[in-house]
This record gives sequence, C-alpha cells and structure tokens, in this order.
Amino acid sequence: MGEASTFRPQALLDALRTGRGEAVSLFQFVHMHPELAYEEQVCTAEIIARLQTAGCAIRRPYAGIDTCFRAELVRGPGPRIGLVLLCDALPGYGPNGAVTPIHACGHNVIAAAVTLAASVLAVAGPAAGTVVVMGLPADEIHSPGTRLRGGGKTVTAAAGAWDDLDAVLYAHPENIDTVWRRSRWMQRCRLVLTGPRALFTAGPDPVDAMMRVLTLAAEAGQRYGRSDVLVEEVCLTGDVEHASGIHGRALILLFADDAAGLTVRVQTLGDAVRGGATGMGSVAAWEAVGPVYEGILPNSVLAEVVTRAFRATGREFVGDPPVLPFATDFGNLSRRIPGALIGTGRRGGWRFHTLEGHEEFASAEAEEVMMAMASVLALAAAELMSDPGLAARVRAEFEEARR
Repeated sequence: MGEASTFRPQALLDALRTGRGEAVSLFQFVHMHPELAYEEQVCTAEIIARLQTAGCAIRRPYAGIDTCFRAELVRGPGPRIGLVLLCDALPGYGPNGAVTPIHACGHNVIAAAVTLAASVLAVAGPAAGTVVVMGLPADEIHSPGTRLRGGGKTVTAAAGAWDDLDAVLYAHPENIDTVWRRSRWMQRCRLVLTGPRALFTAGPDPVDAMMRVLTLAAEAGQRYGRSDVLVEEVCLTGDVEHASGIHGRALILLFADDAAGLTVRVQTLGDAVRGGATGMGSVAAWEAVGPVYEGILPNSVLAEVVTRAFRATGREFVGDPPVLPFATDFGNLSRRIPGALIGTGRRGGWRFHTLEGHEEFASAEAEEVMMAMASVLALAAAELMSDPGLAARVRAEFEEARR
C-alpha cells in the first residue's frame, strides 16, 4: 500500500487564510462575468491563469469540450484526488423571454473555493499524491446548452475523463454542512405532437391535444408530487388556416427516488400523453432525451474524511441529512469513481435561482461559505492524498457497492 505521508492540517488552514484575498478577487470576478453552459470562456481563462500560477499543469480543451480543462498538481507518488470546479451561470428568464446569465446558484463560490484549495495544497499539502482540478461546463440543467448537450459531469464521466482518479470531491453551497447520502433520479422527456388545425368542424385540434397533455402532466404531478413532474418547455407553431398542420413540442422532467421508479414514471406518463393526444385527433411521439441523472452512490469512508475536515474548521455538521430534494449529474460521476457530494451551509439557506439569490451570492456571507468550502476541500483532499491505505478503503467500499 505504501506509507502515509505527513498531513499537517494547521499548515493548510494557515495557508488558506493567507490566500483569502486572491480567492475573494476570483469570487468577485466570476460573479461579475456570468456565462451560460458551454460558453464559459472568460471565467475559464481567468481560473486557468490562477491555477497555472499555483503550479498546476493544464490541459484544455479536455474530454472534447472547449470550456472543460484538467489542472494537475503532482506532489509525489500516492493517491490521485479530483476536485470538481464549476463556473457556469444559470439562465435568468425575463418577462419578455430574454435569457440573462446570473450567478444565483453559487458557482462563483465553488470556482474560487476549489482554486484556493488547490493553491494551498501546492504550498502546504502533503508531499505525496496528486490533486486534479476538473473545470467543468454546464452544471445548470435548464441552460440551453445543457439541454442540447447534457451536463458537464455526465458528459465527462461517459468519456472516461475521471477514470484514472482514486476519488472525487464535489462541494456546493447548501442549507447545511453535510455529505449527501441520497439524491433523486431524473429523466428529461420530449413530447412531439402533430395534427391538423380544426376551425370549422366540431372535432378537437392539436391545441386542444396539447392542453390535454399538460393536464395529464399536472395530474401525474398530483399523484407523484408537484416537484416530481415539471413542465420545462412548451411550444406550438403552425399555420392559422383550417386543416393546416400544427407542430407542438414539450419538455417534461420526471423525478423519482430510484431507477425502477423513474422507469415506471417515464413509461406511465408516456402512455398517458400518447393516448390523450391520439384521442383528440393528433399524433404524439414520446421519448426520453439525454442521459438519466442517476442518484448518488454514497461512500461512507469518504464521508468520514469530510466529516473530520468539517470538524477541524469548527463548523456544525449534519451527519444524517435528508434526501437531496433534486437530481444532480454528480450521481452519474459517483457511480464511475468514488465520490462525495459536500453541502456547505449558510444559516437560513439561499434563495437559489432568483435575483435575490444573485445578490446573496455576492455577499460577505457567501465569501465566508467560500472559505469554509475551500478549507474542507483542502483538508479532505490532503488526508486522502497522504494515505494510500485510506484511498484503498474508499475504493474497496466503492467496488463492493457496485456489485
């Protein structure tokens, strides 16, 4: 297995305090330059420049994506630990339908925290192991680019971009300090509906059929839960003359607690909407689009490491959190290599995906969360890098869970 290298938590914490000013400047820079999924050019260039200054070797583009990069810092022989870095903004939709990028999900916090963690590991980390910062595009699932190409974690996991690593740590601002053990499963489905407009006959037309489909989706939401069936997009287009063709399209997100439940919901709602449209004189096609967002595969050994890191910072830690109430493509990544999804909390939470949240993520409180996140990531990564036996236990649990 090899012997553990020296792990000096206090030296890391001291280096984190020294690097705060640089981290705050990056935090502010990313917040002031919001860019949508697969368009993160300005922020990616700035982050890469800072990681290069810290001594990281950069590969960009990576995994076939221009705004994806891999920054590698080799300290010595030992475990290879990945850190997820995000910098994409979410699409804010105005009253006229225009899309304005805003940072109301804390990716500016994540970008600065991960960059700071890697920088302090370069100067005060263990003399063993490797830290790999993976700069990913497209975390926000509703961004146009993500709808088209898929989330960055899913795409890079499928490409094998993480397969040479021993573990990956992903931190995100949340309401509590924790390691999430469970998350939802999600599938995006597309309905395509066609039929002739009926203006001078008694029969229904595709507009009526689309209204019926939306009613069926709402009824499914009442059965499963309002947050389990979400209509994401609806579009109807065509001529206004009698008997002319109309084309309709809808995107619907379906959520469930496990893979089997998700499969049943996709099939059940698909049968219902196809039947509802056909009964109203239209033809409907229903298909799953893009990858399934899989639930997190937890790893108790990684959770223990992160717990120790939180305790070293003096923050409260929730050891038995509820189910993460939404889906994340980190679930896909956690089923490819061992991973931990870390929540870094703010008392009172955040007003995610709102203009008010945009202001909260530019606040002094957000800076404090950034520092806490950087501390936890640096401490947890350093412990894993310094101890091959610990990394082997992480891998053993992962392999057992996948059987």
